[in-house]
Amino acid sequence: MAKQIQVIIISLLLVMACGSVWAQDSSTSAGTGGGPFAYLNQKYSERKAERFDIISYLTNQKKIMAAQDAKYGGGGGGAHGFRIHPDLVLSYMSEPASLTRDDGSTLGKAQTTMLRAQFLANDLISQGGPRRLINIDVGIEAYNEQIQSFTADASTTQSVYKTSESGAALLLRPFGRSSQDTGLMLKIGYLNLSETGLWATSNTSARSLGSLYFAGEAKLYLLPFLGLQGEYQGTPLQSSSAIGGSWQLSRWRYGGFVEFYMLAVGALITDSSYKFTQTGSEVTDSDKGVTVFASLFF
Repeated sequence: MAKQIQVIIISLLLVMACGSVWAQDSSTSAGTGGGPFAYLNQKYSERKAERFDIISYLTNQKKIMAAQDAKYGGGGGGAHGFRIHPDLVLSYMSEPASLTRDDGSTLGKAQTTMLRAQFLANDLISQGGPRRLINIDVGIEAYNEQIQSFTADASTTQSVYKTSESGAALLLRPFGRSSQDTGLMLKIGYLNLSETGLWATSNTSARSLGSLYFAGEAKLYLLPFLGLQGEYQGTPLQSSSAIGGSWQLSRWRYGGFVEFYMLAVGALITDSSYKFTQTGSEVTDSDKGVTVFASLFF
């Protein structure tokens, strides 16, 4: 709970830190200020105009390219000057998961939640045109994911199963003009995993593990309000004296979403695996379920 509060505080600080930038951006673009709601309306209109989705692309390609040229034709150092558009996303995820071990045993059911904050500087490097498009956004991410409750299966002696994972990463978006656009985002960061009960029913003491992680997110709009989304996160095989061996995390999420103005809600099939290796042995714990999520865009 404390780590989730830390993520919330970080998110609020990001909002406060970006307030002056947003106000300046709103005043410059709209000329009359208009307050936060006017700013959000303007930002959503801009993102909607520049968004790529398959149906619009096939039916109205010329109109899309004209909108892109109107905003990006001058590039980062052209007539539009050097401007950074703040892009903040706050997400909440909840997953009822089924926990299993690769020896065929079912460990039980767990309820997992995640809070995540992502901030990017949109249009940091941009150049638009019908035949050429360069757009690179850079940012940061912080998240906390943990098991809130665990119910052991009647067939197992597993009494405790708890994970609490927190991390931070640098973000690079080489494709996509905002968080509300078809795009690809790459990540590199560091995570800390506190676990109790992983890989052994007899483990009832909390242990702390750490590792670099590599991740990516992809989003594809099929319609202006409907799309597909996929995520991957993984760590290299990492040795740890706390567990007397090596461990590795691999997590996939994929599914779809519906967008309402500056809010997106959706569901993602989730498949996470934690592998433990020791001389002559290997154990993998997995959790699978459907993650329901909501994201707010600023």
